[in-house]
Amino acid sequence: MKQWAKGISVLALAIGLAGCASKHPLGISSSQWEQMTFEEQVEATQRQVAVNAAGRFQRDEGRRDQARLRMSLSATPEFAHIEYTDLFHNQNNQADCVIQGEMRAQNGWVKAYPEHFVVRRGFPQEITIGSWDGRWAHSAVVDFDSMGVQICPTRIDLGMQSDRCFDVARSPQWQAGGEILSGEVRDTFRGTAQCHVFQPQWQPNTRAR
Repeated sequence: MKQWAKGISVLALAIGLAGCASKHPLGISSSQWEQMTFEEQVEATQRQVAVNAAGRFQRDEGRRDQARLRMSLSATPEFAHIEYTDLFHNQNNQADCVIQGEMRAQNGWVKAYPEHFVVRRGFPQEITIGSWDGRWAHSAVVDFDSMGVQICPTRIDLGMQSDRCFDVARSPQWQAGGEILSGEVRDTFRGTAQCHVFQPQWQPNTRAR
């Protein structure tokens, strides 16, 4: 791999310290991005997802410690439980995903540009899946619920839970560093998807004392 790949960890650390925004993963400049191969761009996108997930996990650990402290000091356990639930179920439930593969074009299937998106639980949103050469694009709808992430060609398909959708994950327990799954959004996209989701590991005692 090129010299850029060898220094990717240093680059990620520098970006984290500087807090600079970039439209490309890991703060890579447009000129560097254009010189990279497709495989290098995919790797950079996946590394950015991992960096985002690690940072979110550290922040969540701090919030968990604060929630534990508030519960131990609270004279009303029920109130502390409500505060904990609001803290995590409203701020901690989101999926950070990358999809890559092929998209439907006029004459068949063409290579798709890697798409990175973040979706919050209970807030479906639209994404755009574009071709590698920039000539083709499809819109799709992504949703995150308690069972996983779905990618559908339309909101109607999402509402009907049709077989045209791609179930990125349908398991009762999410893991930090979700497995890579293969699937297809009918007549739109086919390939792989990987999502990272963090949920609170500690649950307060809800029984009144």
